[in-house]
Amino acid sequence: MTASEQDKREKAIRFSSGTVALAVSGLLVKFLGMVYKIPLTNLLGDEGMGYFNAAYTVYTLFFVLSTSGLPVALSLLVSESVAKGDERGTGKLYKSAARLFLIVGFFGMLLMALPARRFALLLGTPSAAAGILAVSPTLLFMTYAGALRGYFQGRRRMVPIALSQILEAGGKFLFGLLFASWALSYYSRSVVAAYAIFGLTLASFFATLSLYLCKRHFDTDEGHLALCCGAISSFERKENLRKIAKLAFPITISASVMTLASSLDLFLVMRTLRKIGYSVAKANAAFGNYTALAVPLFNMPTVLILPIAYSVAPFVKGALTRQDAFGAQKATVRALSLAALLSLPASLGLSLLAKPILSLLFSNADSVAMATPLLSVLALSVFPLALLTVTNSLLQAYGKLWFPIFAIGAGIVTKCAVSYFGMLRFGMIATPVGTFLCYTVVASLNLGYLALSCRGISLGKLLIKPFLASLPMAVGSLFSYRVLSHCLPYQALATLLAILTGVIVFVIAASLLKAVTLEDALSLGLSENLARRLQKLHILS
Repeated sequence: MTASEQDKREKAIRFSSGTVALAVSGLLVKFLGMVYKIPLTNLLGDEGMGYFNAAYTVYTLFFVLSTSGLPVALSLLVSESVAKGDERGTGKLYKSAARLFLIVGFFGMLLMALPARRFALLLGTPSAAAGILAVSPTLLFMTYAGALRGYFQGRRRMVPIALSQILEAGGKFLFGLLFASWALSYYSRSVVAAYAIFGLTLASFFATLSLYLCKRHFDTDEGHLALCCGAISSFERKENLRKIAKLAFPITISASVMTLASSLDLFLVMRTLRKIGYSVAKANAAFGNYTALAVPLFNMPTVLILPIAYSVAPFVKGALTRQDAFGAQKATVRALSLAALLSLPASLGLSLLAKPILSLLFSNADSVAMATPLLSVLALSVFPLALLTVTNSLLQAYGKLWFPIFAIGAGIVTKCAVSYFGMLRFGMIATPVGTFLCYTVVASLNLGYLALSCRGISLGKLLIKPFLASLPMAVGSLFSYRVLSHCLPYQALATLLAILTGVIVFVIAASLLKAVTLEDALSLGLSENLARRLQKLHILS
């Protein structure tokens, strides 16, 4: 194989130039979400936040049901159509999907808005009905945005998606606080909460508008506008909708079951704590500490994994459509390797430095002391959750749509059993243990089935280098913190330097082990010039 042919083949197995953009936007969205809650809580108070969270809970349920499967299904079909070189078919596919998504969003909005009072009563907060009404149009906007995101994801154009995410988070922050501040002087807390959550509705409109304008610009610039505006026969529309529904249905079930798994803590923990003698106030304090301190930090590293999952699925689907088994296999191995390299050090580092990291962000010493053992255990779940996220996307790309549902079901059974019986004996610490075992069971089943579906994957070789590079990182960061915390007057500075030490040690160890290749870096979206410079410095192999 000539150098030119090799270069072309390597370029063919890069996921997306927008992976870094998605990762950066994800981190910014998480940061804005954390910052947003502080002034909002100050404005609304505990009562107002109760109304706000009740309305948001209802919205989240409808959002998952309406948008979890459809965009993924569209992205896989678009990538397949593009791989075939059928641009006209791609345009018709999008038009069919956009109409379907609008109908789903419209009826979802009605189903959420019309019985708003009933939903509020069901949650035990009748005054939250105004907030449910205020946020219901968001469902229409975000469902249509799902069609646009699926279209761009299928074409592996991630920058418009990243831009829309930033606009949504920034708009929610800005409009929500402005509306709530204005309404505070005129209305009750429940209405102020409704004005605050209406900020999300307005932000979702602008995020959707940005995606629509990006698509118009892309179609005009690429010469696809005429193809997208072509007429679609009734048969073509029905066939496109059948394809979308066939893919979307199992993906939606899988996402809904996963959301159920995440929501089990709310129903399981409170009842079990009460059963072992906790008062209502003590049970609320224990669970609130877990969800407010440990869970947000646990969720942060996943922001780096989601772009890999978004990027690799349409790529693998396109490679399989072109009958490029080599490209699909290489992309599969690379995605899993990158997920392990990013998540394993984050998992170990967050677990070992749980107390100093919590102390860095939260000032209440008692809350930090309560959350530290919970985060230390929960942080270990970052690694299996990363593998679960990527393997779910890969199995969908390989057409194995129903297996993730079985795997998640097995994980939920494990979680329920361990959390319930463990809490009866050991208390709250059993909750993160159950979460860890749940994700580990699902990830293990997914990996095993993926290895059978995609020949040539060696799970041992895939995980050994990330593990060996993470061990010295963990030891180095913990040792440096213990030394620096006694030498420096500020614990926050010692924590930051310990984290930096861990990063440096991991980079050195990964370089010595040749754990990260040039192609890995390019797949993440690094520029070729920067990647080749890192290769010359022996940081990349």
